[in-house]
Amino acid sequence: MILNRTPEKARALAERAGCGWGPISAFDKDDFDVVVNATPIGMEPDPGSPLSADQLRAGMTVFDLVYTPPETPLLRLARSAGCETIPGTEMFVHQGCEQFRLFTGISVPPALIREVIT
Repeated sequence: MILNRTPEKARALAERAGCGWGPISAFDKDDFDVVVNATPIGMEPDPGSPLSADQLRAGMTVFDLVYTPPETPLLRLARSAGCETIPGTEMFVHQGCEQFRLFTGISVPPALIREVIT
């Protein structure tokens, strides 16, 4: 299910992915086990979170693609709610590994990229 602030964007992406879609207002924590924040909300200098604490529940996995700052307001709220959290730096690390491989033909272990960015 793809939810977006702009329903038309959600529909277009969902058609390509072959899944359901709707407006962000349709979000119900009981309908989702995994949440991926692909918005810039929470990225410096915006201190906000796309979801509130009452929209999260224990057992959810929350992946915030924002990587600056590494610890976003959404990740803090999710952790407090008992969610498993994945920071945007993980996407950044794996994206960097793949980009390096595509440009050079050399595979780089994710641990090396993590070491470089921390």
